[in-house]
Amino acid sequence: MAKTRRRPESLASERRRRRRVGLTLAVLGLALVGLVVVLAVRDPSLRGGGASALPFTLPDQDGRPVTIAADGHPLVVEIMATWCPYCAYFAAYDLPEIAPFVASQGGRIVAINATDRLGIGTPGEKGQPGSGQDGSMALPTGDAQAAYQAEMRRYVEAYPAMAQVTFLSDPDRRVADRFHFTGYPTVVLIDGAGRVVAARGGVVEPDDFRSWFLSSFGGSR
Repeated sequence: MAKTRRRPESLASERRRRRRVGLTLAVLGLALVGLVVVLAVRDPSLRGGGASALPFTLPDQDGRPVTIAADGHPLVVEIMATWCPYCAYFAAYDLPEIAPFVASQGGRIVAINATDRLGIGTPGEKGQPGSGQDGSMALPTGDAQAAYQAEMRRYVEAYPAMAQVTFLSDPDRRVADRFHFTGYPTVVLIDGAGRVVAARGGVVEPDDFRSWFLSSFGGSR
C-alpha cells in the first residue's frame, strides 16, 4: 500500500505547531525559575537562616564565649572583617548613626569578624565607600589567637562606634556560613524569634538602613 505524502502546507502547519509548543514550554520554564527565585527571596529558610539562625556562641575580642539567643527583640548581625575597607567605612561613618537607632527600636547589633587574617582597613572619604584601603595580612606564627583578638581590640580603638556593638570572632566562619554571605560586609536582620527576615551585602547608609529596618519588621515600632 502506498504511503500518503503530506502536503507542503500540512508540513508547514506542523512546524508552526511544534514551535508554538516549544515556546510555551520555554515560557513555563522561565515562570517556574522566577517562582523559585521569588520563594528564595521571601522564604528565610532558603537564605540559610530561618529558625536555625539562633542561638550561636562565639568568643569576643577578649576570648570570652558569648551566646547570642533569641530574646524577643530585633537583632542586626554584621558579618565583617577588620581588614575590609568597606567594613571600615561602615564602622567609621554609618555605625555611629545606626547603632543608636537600633537601640531606640529595642534591638542590638552583633558584629562577627569572620576572617582568618589580620589587618585594619581604612575607610577613605565619606560618601565614597570604595575609596578605602585593604589592610589584609596573614596571621603570624606563634600565638595566632592572641594576635587575632588584639587586632579586634585595636579595631575598636580605631572605630569607637564598635564599642556600641557586641564584637565576636569567627575565624573559621562556622557561624557566618549559616547566612550564606558572599562578601564583606553582609548585614542580616533577625527577628525576635531568631528568624532571618532580610539580608543585604555591601555598605548600608543610615537613611537607607532605617527605612530597610522598619519595612523589614513591619513598619514603625
